[in-house]
Amino acid sequence: MGLFDFFRRRRGEVSEENVFPPVVADLAAEPEAVEEPVATVSNEVPVPVAHDVDLSTDGLFIDGCAVTKRTIREFSALLGEPRISHRPERTIEKNLTVPETWLIKWDASGITAWSKDGIEADTILMRLAEDPGWDSRVAKDNWESYPRYLFTGTLTVDGQPPIQSIPESKLKSGVLMDFRLGDWKLFFTTTREAENFYEKETFSERCQMRESGVIAEHLRTHPNPFREISFNYDPVKPPSGKWFHQPVDGPILKFDTPEFAYAIIEDLMYNQELLAPKFNVFDFSKDLGEECFDPYDFPFQIIPKVREWFLELPIPAELGTRVERLCMDGGLMIYGQLAPEWDGEDDLFDIPTLTQAELAQFPNLKTIDVNGLLSPEAQEAAREAGITLID
Repeated sequence: MGLFDFFRRRRGEVSEENVFPPVVADLAAEPEAVEEPVATVSNEVPVPVAHDVDLSTDGLFIDGCAVTKRTIREFSALLGEPRISHRPERTIEKNLTVPETWLIKWDASGITAWSKDGIEADTILMRLAEDPGWDSRVAKDNWESYPRYLFTGTLTVDGQPPIQSIPESKLKSGVLMDFRLGDWKLFFTTTREAENFYEKETFSERCQMRESGVIAEHLRTHPNPFREISFNYDPVKPPSGKWFHQPVDGPILKFDTPEFAYAIIEDLMYNQELLAPKFNVFDFSKDLGEECFDPYDFPFQIIPKVREWFLELPIPAELGTRVERLCMDGGLMIYGQLAPEWDGEDDLFDIPTLTQAELAQFPNLKTIDVNGLLSPEAQEAAREAGITLID
């Protein structure tokens, strides 16, 4: 009986005795007695083996063979016999418990898999480059998660070099290079050497480097931009429907000025809680099926899909009578939904103008705290409507 019967044994699928290597047999018999990760250890030094790996919208392919079940057995048929460590569930802090985990390492291939049950691979990691600046800071037991050798084969993402597959917004930031490719989630981690180029700068300098594309170009030309790539299978879920607009009986509010609409929605949704659901960009962005996005891919700008959602939101006209005062401020909740990375240093949400037609929908609006967010033209229109302005 082979190595994978160990995993089957732990799930009750195999009952034969004395079929495991000594270390693994002890673990299977008395898992509660294990204090530290237990590994299968070989005295043989593996010879690095190069594989061609392609991750695409069509799936994961190793040396041209499709990986369809994502089981440890399937990976091992392609990569060879692995080295295995088991970590029982453990508490590392008062309120933080780490679940039971198996670490499966194909050392010769430079590939590791994490598994919750020892049967199916949940996350795959490929070690792409040496990273002395990072290595020196890593605890010894963390190294147990890594394969002994680098991945020396050819890695492509959708048939192209990895650097070409990463969205431009991610490359420009130089951090959090995670993105979705079909049913896969990918995460590239930069080497410390590559990061040092821009991490030593001030925040404002780094923002300038990001927006000018300097960071992205640096990563494109660096010989070893990434220490590792990790990825996991996470099928796209259809939208829950939570964020679908519901029809409204009767007339609805109409706006000529989007920035004014945002201020009204802020009051009705976030202050008075008269509009539901209360919009959350991080929930919304993950609940769009194939159109999911990362809110941080839009630095210092309004996210188009969020803008569209707010401007198409049907608001019963009767709620116009509930608006009595607007407090304009760069810290409004709705601004953080529209542009999560906006720093409040420009006129992105300034109200450029107001029409008497849209103001007439709010007969009880008597006061606006301006705080520099209304243009002179908009202020004049508000005064004509009998609204008091406080600056």
